[in-house]
Amino acid sequence: MVWNWIRSRLGARRPNGSTPGAGTAPLWSANSEAKRFQIRAVYADLRMKQLIQAGDHYRYAFNDFRDDLRREPAETVRTLAQATFFAHPDLAPAYLLHRNGYVRQASIAAMTVEHLSAFALLLLFFRCNDWVEPVRHDALEKVLALLPEAPSHMLESVLPILVRRAPSWTRYRRHATAPPVDLLDRALEVPQLQQAAIDSLAAMQFGPTTRIFYRLARYDWLDPHLESLPRSARTIGVRRAAMAALLQGKVRWQTGPRCKAEPMVRVLTVETNRGKLFRQAAGDPAATIRALAADALIRQGPDAFPAEDWRPLTQDKRPAVHARMSFFHRKWVTDDVPDYLTDARQAD
Repeated sequence: MVWNWIRSRLGARRPNGSTPGAGTAPLWSANSEAKRFQIRAVYADLRMKQLIQAGDHYRYAFNDFRDDLRREPAETVRTLAQATFFAHPDLAPAYLLHRNGYVRQASIAAMTVEHLSAFALLLLFFRCNDWVEPVRHDALEKVLALLPEAPSHMLESVLPILVRRAPSWTRYRRHATAPPVDLLDRALEVPQLQQAAIDSLAAMQFGPTTRIFYRLARYDWLDPHLESLPRSARTIGVRRAAMAALLQGKVRWQTGPRCKAEPMVRVLTVETNRGKLFRQAAGDPAATIRALAADALIRQGPDAFPAEDWRPLTQDKRPAVHARMSFFHRKWVTDDVPDYLTDARQAD
């Protein structure tokens, strides 16, 4: 009895007769059908929640995971985890939220395309920001391996969440033996995710769609698809942002925290038909896009575009357009604009 007590205090006690290397022994949290049923039920319930709410705090929903909080040798935990996922592969996604890093590593290794859902894929991305470096490394390798096999609808569901949340993840940038990496940059090297990004920009109806556009527009692989967005995008923010980039021939965005945001700009890598784009913008039903045409007219002058394309703007009653056309008239017709404003517009 005394010896058993000493063994338990030292973390050497192994309930249910399990021993290191016992290939058929499961983790203690999954050593009965009742516990496995409970883990599946909790995971199914979490999958039904909004993806934007997902995070490591979900681990507290799995009460049975507390059974694994024992002082056991790392190899014992790893072996039991591998045996668990070999015998019950469907449990692997739930254990991505486990508190033990060796268990998380084993669950990552067990993940296949058959396990994937939008929720499971998002959990894998979370593990790329794990507090344990080997887990981060394994998770990134697994994500890059599975992304090409993931269905497009799944990628489109996960991408807006990544764009919104990945900038706040900082651990994946810290590697003792490798240079800093940006998770979204690495993920968007995968052509399938690039196509999902293009499709998402056209299909999105809700959320911070303009912010998502500017996060993606810094990648030049988007340039050949920009011209279709002013017509196909379902939100006015994306349509306007794409048209602004096309008319100016460059994309502007801000990087860093809001209190210390730095302006960034890059020139588009594709040639555009400015006259055609101006005509499209000037005739757009949305006043905010017609205002972009007025801005282009102010910058380039009345001779840059056919008069029949811009003359209707002079009769536009919407304030956003009317104010700009009034300025256009003062600048190019009456020359009633201070020099510093004229210089600023020309410099832009």
